Amino acid sequence: MSDDVPDIDEEVERSIYMLFEEGEHLSDATYQQLVEFGERVVPRLIEILETRDYWDETAPGQGWAPIYAARILGDIGAPEALEPMYEALADCEPEAVLDIALTRAIQKFDEAAVDAGLEVLKRRGDAFLADLACVFADLGVRDEQIFQVILKNFVQDPYLGAENLAAYGDPDGLDALFPMLERYLQGGLENPDDVEEAVQVADAIEALGGELSDQQQGQINELRGSESRAREIIEKAKAGELGDHHHPDTYVRQRDIGRNEPCWCGSGDKYKHCHWREDRRQGNT
Repeated sequence: MSDDVPDIDEEVERSIYMLFEEGEHLSDATYQQLVEFGERVVPRLIEILETRDYWDETAPGQGWAPIYAARILGDIGAPEALEPMYEALADCEPEAVLDIALTRAIQKFDEAAVDAGLEVLKRRGDAFLADLACVFADLGVRDEQIFQVILKNFVQDPYLGAENLAAYGDPDGLDALFPMLERYLQGGLENPDDVEEAVQVADAIEALGGELSDQQQGQINELRGSESRAREIIEKAKAGELGDHHHPDTYVRQRDIGRNEPCWCGSGDKYKHCHWREDRRQGNT
């Protein structure tokens, strides 16, 4: 190594220091400088992302360093960062700021993001499927492998999967959506979650240009009305406005909350990403 080339890129390290020092309020100047370093800073940003201790709000930078690292890596567009970013996405809490930052950063890679995502899916298995489907749905790339990931996600989680199929925008998704809607409408919809999923599937069908039959449209309109009334009862219950909660017309169970509302446990995550599946298994929904 030449004598005039330092072992450590001191200029990069000074900016990395500011990444931790400024935390949530990282200045535009520091951010832009890190982006302009390009490949020089990529290994350090990947290291920050891979150091899970930095994710904690008690860490230096109050947990914001990996969030900015993800955003900067997306702006730089270094392909070697893709798999570490996907691995981080698999580990972080759904709907957390880091989760959102990683998803949006990976989507900036467009088609280059596909193979890396599929490789991580092989290692991580179906536990990573929902995360990957959410990335792929808004990637802006049409690919049969992408479509199959989103379809598989739809089978496992019709609510989220329908949303992803609508975002992906391929009318071929209607071939999966219509049978699922019929299954819900013919199944009695005794579970409140089934009502939400049926409405979501119907919305996805309409988003992809499909047309509901008059009978299906009437059933969905009725479900939307019942869903709205249920939400009103829940909101009143939260506000303490119902009086006797044991009256059969107003009784609201602790778990009767919408899947997109904050979870009852206080985690801050949406219910569908937190205790929903566990409650469903235990019959609490």
